[in-house]
Amino acid sequence: MRGELVYVVGPLGSAEQAVRAAQVLIEAGCLAVFKLSDGWSEMDAQRVAACWCVLRLPGESRAADLAVDLAQVLGVPVYHELGDCLAAWPRVRC
Repeated sequence: MRGELVYVVGPLGSAEQAVRAAQVLIEAGCLAVFKLSDGWSEMDAQRVAACWCVLRLPGESRAADLAVDLAQVLGVPVYHELGDCLAAWPRVRC
């Protein structure tokens, strides 16, 4: 499952952008999990660890910043652009 899961993180106000990103990711064969708030829990850390990458949407969000920091520690790729995430997807999947 790790090879398919993308953790989409950003501020609560980025819900529309997150839904659009998820639609594109699903069409590419990925599964998307969202975190659009500033709260942080152990479950969030587990989600980061379970994903093959984190897609960081623009805007201020402490939780999104924590997800990026943890992803970097764990060696999970972080993308700030959907296109970059999609460009990496075939290489990761193969």
